[in-house]
Amino acid sequence: MKKSLPLVLLPAVAGVIVFLLLTRKPETDNSAAPSGPKPPDAALVEATTKRANGGDAAAERQLGQWYIDGMGQAPDYRKAADWLQKAAAAGDAEAQNLLGTLLETGHGMPRDYTNAMAWFTKAADQGHSGALYNLGSMYGAGRGVPQNSQTAAKYYLKAAELSDPDAQFNVGQRFEVGKGVATNLVESWKWYDLAAAGGVPDAVKAKGKLEPRMTAEELAKAKQAVVEFKKAAAPARK
Repeated sequence: MKKSLPLVLLPAVAGVIVFLLLTRKPETDNSAAPSGPKPPDAALVEATTKRANGGDAAAERQLGQWYIDGMGQAPDYRKAADWLQKAAAAGDAEAQNLLGTLLETGHGMPRDYTNAMAWFTKAADQGHSGALYNLGSMYGAGRGVPQNSQTAAKYYLKAAELSDPDAQFNVGQRFEVGKGVATNLVESWKWYDLAAAGGVPDAVKAKGKLEPRMTAEELAKAKQAVVEFKKAAAPARK
């Protein structure tokens, strides 16, 4: 459930369902555990469990996610953590990101910001946009590391460059008011426009409010920057 935010540069998602919480967290701590999506078919769970017991990292990660979602019952974060630790150790980036979130929020294991950062970093090193976003959140809030707006902006920007809409909105906010980056209305509009195209409703409003502050030349540059970004990103989406 996304909501409008003042320009305090919090990420665009807070208080969402579990599977989104585990890739998107605000810079303020949020350890709530809302209910998850519809449970998977029993036959699929059985087949996945068999693969996981055989050491299949993707299956281990999937079981971890399902236990987080609850599979039609209350979430079992301890079992989720057990499976995710196996998949994360095998190098599965999504599992590493999910495990980092469990450690950050204290679900299924004691809260441990240091280890959360370590797993987020491992996933981020593999180009996982959610982990990059989570690192930005950690630095933005100063959880497990000294608060550093510049470092937070660096990680959010990396996630934005991987076409992550929520990160794009966050970066747009930062360029608008100069938090962790130099104020740049052209860059701000560009990222707002990309976030809006990615389905972030608040980005549409933010872009509209920004335009009256821009010159015609700045707006033209921003629109061209969007075109160039999409052209450069197109091959990666194929």
